[in-house]
Amino acid sequence: MNDELKYCKFCDKEKPIKEFVKSGFAIKNICKECNNEKYKKKYKADKNWNELKKWLEEIQQEEFDINGFTGVCTEIRLECILDKMQELEGNND
Repeated sequence: MNDELKYCKFCDKEKPIKEFVKSGFAIKNICKECNNEKYKKKYKADKNWNELKKWLEEIQQEEFDINGFTGVCTEIRLECILDKMQELEGNND
């Protein structure tokens, strides 16, 4: 049995080689646990961005009527986008 240790540059720990990600014949510098966390974060970020894009498309489709002026939303304030991102991040915890 191989008891060799390897350093993970993401969690800053030494772990047994069997706990590291393999790429072909090579062993990467990231342990399986950190690799899983990395992909969970990426999936969550991608999911949030997709939901934000959908929300923005819905907003841009909405018609409005303010004091007799009608139209379609063409401008969205940055604050609204940031608020929506915070809402999405809170929902995915």
